[in-house]
This record gives sequence, structure tokens and C-alpha cells, in this order.
Amino acid sequence: MNLNQLRYFACVGRLESYTQAANELRVSQPSLTNAVHRLETELNLTLFTHQGRHITLTATGRALLQVVQTTLATLDDGGRPW
Repeated sequence: MNLNQLRYFACVGRLESYTQAANELRVSQPSLTNAVHRLETELNLTLFTHQGRHITLTATGRALLQVVQTTLATLDDGGRPW
């Protein structure tokens, strides 16, 4: 797992769309999808359910998203507690 995978997951989770997340992150959709799938494999978790082209976060995915968003915000703030 790396920081890019977590950032990608956070964006896809927030938007619940690989296409929109790829556009926002300015990366190709296949590389974004592969990174998120690798994260799921590495964590041995299902983070999204797929219904055709529509995705939604699983309960596990929602819980992880909250942790990842908080962690990324802390990292982006330079670790400052304020």
C-alpha cells in the first residue's frame, strides 16, 4: 500500500465514480482502477460494490474512507494538531 493508492481510494470513495475521480486526479481511469483494486487485494477487503458501471462503498469502505480522509488531512497539514 502506498500514499497514492490511499489518495486514489479517498477520491473514488468520495465521488463513487472511477471516471470522475480519474478526471479530478488527472490520471488515466485504468491506472486508477488498478491502483484501487491492488489496495483491495493488499488489504484483503472489499471496499466497493459494483452494479454495472455504478459503484458504491461497502460498510468497510465507508469506515476506511473516514480514517483515510482524516489521515490524509493530517499529512497535508504537516502533522499539526491545530
